Amino acid sequence: MRDAQLKGAIFWNTFVWRAAVSPELARGACLALLRRGPGSAEAFAELRRTIDELTPEGTQQAKLLQRVDRLDPAAALDAEAAIVQAWDSLEGPGNAIEACTGSLAEQWITAGCAAENAPYVASGIGARLDWDEAPLQDARPMRAAVATAFLGDSRCAGAKGIAEELKANLEMIRKRSLVAESNPPPRGYGRGF
Repeated sequence: MRDAQLKGAIFWNTFVWRAAVSPELARGACLALLRRGPGSAEAFAELRRTIDELTPEGTQQAKLLQRVDRLDPAAALDAEAAIVQAWDSLEGPGNAIEACTGSLAEQWITAGCAAENAPYVASGIGARLDWDEAPLQDARPMRAAVATAFLGDSRCAGAKGIAEELKANLEMIRKRSLVAESNPPPRGYGRGF
């Protein structure tokens, strides 16, 4: 992840222990409830067994096993202090995701509406808008804003050519938000859709 542009990404309840990250490239990502403690020796052994069983012997398997060696909780990692410091500089409070939803909508609209890579980016974002899981479970207005931009904004070149099935789903997301705004549920009633 060190060289990955993470603006607009959601890291919620994500295992990031020993994952190198560039704070400059991660600005604008939503980070909440990061799992930064070491993994267990059992989980590491299971990961190595899975790679051994599912990957044919040879160069590919050797490369994979070498890459996951950094996750061995019994082994020291030279860059560990720098990795911890990088994540420390990025992580906000546990409820940071609520503060991110507005900027996420803007970032996802910008990325999805860009003409390059159309309609793939808009399709990928649009397909995930219907997830009713944290941290998006209470982000109905954000999802509706993105759906509306992808459906009706003539300046959204990146959404041209998205599948009809996805268009129908985006319309449902948009309508659910309108219905929810006009008929809010009773206080304390459910979450998400």
